[in-house]
Amino acid sequence: MAGYFKIRRPMNNHDLNWREKFPPYVALILVMLLGFGLRVYRLDQQSLWWDEVYTVARSVMSVPELIQNLFESRVHLPLYFLLIQVWSDIGRSEFILRYFSVLCGVATIPLIYQSGRLLAGHRAGLLAAFLLTISPFHVWYSQEARMYTFLAFDALAANYFLLRLFRHESRLDWFGYTVTLTLTLYSHYLGVLILIAHYVFFSLHYRQDKERFKRWFICAFIAGAIFAAWFLAVFFISSFTQASISWIAPVHWYEPLLTLLAFSIGRTIDPSRPFFYLTFFTYLLFALTAVYYGSRRSANTAQRLSLHLLLAWLGVPLFLLTLVSLDWSIPQQRFVYMDRYIISLQPAFILLTAWGAILATRELHGRRWLLAVTAVALLVPTWLSLRNLYFEPAYAREDWRAAAAYMAANQQPGDVLLLNGGQVLPFLYYTEAHLPQVVLPSLLEYEKPEQKTQLEQVLEETISTVPAGTKRIWLVRPFDNAETHGFPQTRNMAVSSNEKNALESWMETNSHLAGRWYFTGIRLSVYDITNMTDSS
Repeated sequence: MAGYFKIRRPMNNHDLNWREKFPPYVALILVMLLGFGLRVYRLDQQSLWWDEVYTVARSVMSVPELIQNLFESRVHLPLYFLLIQVWSDIGRSEFILRYFSVLCGVATIPLIYQSGRLLAGHRAGLLAAFLLTISPFHVWYSQEARMYTFLAFDALAANYFLLRLFRHESRLDWFGYTVTLTLTLYSHYLGVLILIAHYVFFSLHYRQDKERFKRWFICAFIAGAIFAAWFLAVFFISSFTQASISWIAPVHWYEPLLTLLAFSIGRTIDPSRPFFYLTFFTYLLFALTAVYYGSRRSANTAQRLSLHLLLAWLGVPLFLLTLVSLDWSIPQQRFVYMDRYIISLQPAFILLTAWGAILATRELHGRRWLLAVTAVALLVPTWLSLRNLYFEPAYAREDWRAAAAYMAANQQPGDVLLLNGGQVLPFLYYTEAHLPQVVLPSLLEYEKPEQKTQLEQVLEETISTVPAGTKRIWLVRPFDNAETHGFPQTRNMAVSSNEKNALESWMETNSHLAGRWYFTGIRLSVYDITNMTDSS
């Protein structure tokens, strides 16, 4: 790291002996083993939530059915689901389906180590790997049967090849960049933000290095053209205006700060408790340290370019996503800001943090008490967040498994389960409750003001079709965690509140509420309709 500081402590015999006795790859292997353990621990403890159940449904579709389904939904790309179709041949249990994400998460650890090593040496790489290993945010999505850790791996790989290209260009690295950028684009629609960030980065450096820009443009054009084939097909066949993302709320200008909070400490915290901000401020302080010293004392051109790439990788997508998701009151505006959609940015934040921490450690050599305090501020809140992730039901995914098991244990002859279309899949997967099911028709074709009126008519018609002898109707109301950063407090309060939707209100008006039970993210009710059926 020559050039960063005027005074450097020379390497002594102790440093040399440490490296001989404890080679870098041994430390990395230990960190990877820790990362694997954290990600596989209690992997199937939580129920699959709705999105994961839909992963199960897509795993059994034929390829033409899958492509048609993705065309109609307009919110996902095919790559992950094609891979999971192959993977699910092993089995479709919660453990097996999530294990694919575990492998993607663990594979990201050595990759971020190599990226950090290119930035600032072995210690920076090892620290970046350790921070990703213990990241509650990354552990959470490594235990989810979705594409998010696959997206993070692909995006990090694309940026890793750029970091290599800053130091020594080779055709193999340009090829690797093209392939991994294509994988990123086909992992999630917001993977395109990585391409935009790279465009901004190379455009700003165009005058200094026109030849590299031209080579990048060719690679980006190839990846973009491959992605455009799918994008244009969806656009012309079904457009994106009806994509099922209307549940995503608009954001405020400060959301990027909360995103960095989630990246550093995870979603399994109460953001109203200042204690958890210790970790966030530690990350932020070290990241700013890297920006300050990296911009002032970069040892060479490659390091300056690397710093600028990290800033573009993290900053450009956050800025654009916030800009398009502010409430501008534009007709048919769609909001897209969700932290899990931009997990591809977390490695950039971690790399900046690790780089800054190494620089700060050298500056503060001899003040080990301050480093110890910093380590405690980082590790203790992280440990509490991980504990919440593993053991606290209030922070867990919606518990469809427990709701189905409770109905199975308490069902009676003459019971019927009333579902809307979106609740069928979880009860196909969790089949403990073998109740006759009545599915309500969709009301999405109606405008929201009309849906309540239509619902009353639909319910009257539906109740008249229940099997003869029906005495009780079970009703399940899920409360998905739609909070931008995944913090579950709003969801939990909604579950336990007295607030009723139109369906619950109609049932309570026309029948007798016989019981109500609460599970994580789910409210379960049973109604006695004896008087309703007798009168009919």
